[in-house]
Amino acid sequence: MEEKAGVLGWIVSIVTAVVGGFVAAEVGNMVMEPMFMLLSSAGFFGPMGGSLAATGGPLLYISHAVMMLLMLLGSWFALRLVSRWR
Repeated sequence: MEEKAGVLGWIVSIVTAVVGGFVAAEVGNMVMEPMFMLLSSAGFFGPMGGSLAATGGPLLYISHAVMMLLMLLGSWFALRLVSRWR
């Protein structure tokens, strides 16, 4: 059971969630960028005639969804880690 958090606890939780989300986004970017190159060179999602934003298509929407999920998981993991330390 969790205790009630004071003002300092809320501030730490908010900062932790934001930092965890940004770290997860950077790690996800390092993982997804080589995958995009492999998928575009293999022609799995069709030819890439330019940038991902210019071409659109399913790869753009899949990448947005995956990055949002990674940011949520990073925030959640960081909050779980900090709550164990308290």
